[in-house]
Amino acid sequence: MPIMVKWANAEQTILLETFVGTWTLDEYCQMVDQAAALLATKAHIVHIICDFTSSQGIPGNAVAGIRYANEKLPRNQGGVVFINPGLVVKSFVNIARNIKLEAAREVRVSDSLESAMALLQAEPPGA
Repeated sequence: MPIMVKWANAEQTILLETFVGTWTLDEYCQMVDQAAALLATKAHIVHIICDFTSSQGIPGNAVAGIRYANEKLPRNQGGVVFINPGLVVKSFVNIARNIKLEAAREVRVSDSLESAMALLQAEPPGA
């Protein structure tokens, strides 16, 4: 699967979504559903790290994906850190912020998994 989802830490407070190669809108929506189901099993806030390091672009209909993610946004989702998102992904995040989509509210950018983890641990979103 071009998008993999797993817990990034033993405490299950950070979920890691890894994007590999080329992926479709359907695969993205399946990942959103999988992540939402995992978050629904937790009463605490869960932060998300999206690693785009090995991604080869995004689907042409990415706006639909952003809207889908916003509709499925779990109440206990905390901040989101994108690793190496590239200019196109950053542009879509800015569009989502401009149209006030909640899913883009706490998105930050990092250049590695280690720095993303440190960012979330040192300064949790909303702090």
